[in-house]
Amino acid sequence: MSHYRARIQERLVVEGRTDLDPRHVEGFMRLDWGTLDGLSEDVFADEVRISIACVDEGDPLQVEILARSFGLRPEVPS
Repeated sequence: MSHYRARIQERLVVEGRTDLDPRHVEGFMRLDWGTLDGLSEDVFADEVRISIACVDEGDPLQVEILARSFGLRPEVPS
């Protein structure tokens, strides 16, 4: 799991939204931010909340296409 995916997953737990794929949330975050490194914890948390709303409103197929457009592929079980 990537560093960003792990941080997003932690935020999803805090938000009570472990039903969401963190890749989908990251896809929406990357629409506004080229890199997520410089985001403070507060801004990162806000962006996760905004992206959760976007995932909720989005078409599931389009949400998956968005994630893949950023190279965010599903984890392969080991």
